[in-house]
Amino acid sequence: MVDPIDRVTQVAMRARPSRGEVFPDGFGDEAILDEMFEAFGPDTPMRPVEVIWGTPVVEPLITRTPGEFDSPWEDYLSGPALDGEVELIEPHGGSDRLVLLLPAWGDESYEPRRRLGRLLAQRGISSLLLMNPLFGPRRIHGGHLPIRTVSDFCLQALITVREARALLDSMRADWDIGVSGFSMGSGYTVATSLTLPFPAAIALAPAAHSPAWTFTRGIMGTRLAPEFDERAKTRLFEILDAPGACHQEPLPHHATSVLVAAKGDGFVVPHEAHRLHAHWEGSELREISGGHARTWLLKKPEMADAIEKSFVRTYA
Repeated sequence: MVDPIDRVTQVAMRARPSRGEVFPDGFGDEAILDEMFEAFGPDTPMRPVEVIWGTPVVEPLITRTPGEFDSPWEDYLSGPALDGEVELIEPHGGSDRLVLLLPAWGDESYEPRRRLGRLLAQRGISSLLLMNPLFGPRRIHGGHLPIRTVSDFCLQALITVREARALLDSMRADWDIGVSGFSMGSGYTVATSLTLPFPAAIALAPAAHSPAWTFTRGIMGTRLAPEFDERAKTRLFEILDAPGACHQEPLPHHATSVLVAAKGDGFVVPHEAHRLHAHWEGSELREISGGHARTWLLKKPEMADAIEKSFVRTYA
């Protein structure tokens, strides 16, 4: 049964159709869509990134340090989208574990992830927050929607995964590394994990093997622009499902991953987590009460627990 808060969220989206509409400008750039069917895996050469760190900000219990890097994917991006940004959150005294936290849909600031980062710091885990391309200061569209087409979404996914992989590679000399995220960030975590030629702690909340069902049949699917009839939805499903985890052989670190499913989730439904759990043999599946919005608003301690457990399982 879908959690009541998710139902209220769906009603609110319907009440503001211009702001809640998904992919209002349709499919977009066909060349980018075709790339979702091309393999990008652990054997693909990696372009390095070098983070230039700024002045640390000392707060109670944590230190926050901004960082910048030049995204080396100028063949895809231009202008401000090439200006990579991160923020490092460390407990006082430092740590030997670091998790890359990827953002949810529409998360164009660091603050929501900082709350999770503070909880992780109490567990002795540092966090690296990536500002995704096309979000915040890296936007290519004005107005209230940073993602206007399917190809915008695919472009963001393609580059986020590449930047995430490069950042993790640059950090693993100093830390045991992991990657995690909520909602869309969880989807990008899955995609990133499939490209890593080195071990990493993987924690997903909520877990899904691909974003295809979420964007075509879940609550997000009900908010697709009017031009997405059943034929268009079928095509969208095929594009988003092509790089999905269940179409690829698991890597060793998938066996130590921790997957979280909210029983009342109306956006990323629990059966997606169960399918991924079955495919990633050895993974740990945790089911929690509530739904999608309730998990993000009230269940960050459970998310932090899952991330901590993924490090224990991966590096023990």
